[in-house]
Amino acid sequence: MLNTQSNPQQLIAHLTQLINQYPQEAMAYHVRGLAYYHQAAYSQAIADYEQAIRINPHFNEAYFSRANAYFDLGNYIQAIADYTRSILLSPSDAVAYSNRGNAYMQMG
Repeated sequence: MLNTQSNPQQLIAHLTQLINQYPQEAMAYHVRGLAYYHQAAYSQAIADYEQAIRINPHFNEAYFSRANAYFDLGNYIQAIADYTRSILLSPSDAVAYSNRGNAYMQMG
């Protein structure tokens, strides 16, 4: 697979083709969302994470990634909700707990 850091536009194009062929492939939406996220295209990233979650409601990484995007947008309430969902799906994920704590701290 292509690296999201070296050529995100090429990765996005490749994943868009994959999604057109396999529209029910949640991982493809998630990875394309990561590519958008690394370009600070948060709304596009969130849209892809949401589609991945619609396809697979138990997709922990998609909740976590969407939480990160919400956090970076300053939407801490949504970030906390998604970190919490991620924790429910993967209770041993220490980073999700830490990030959720950071979101609470940002809220004051």
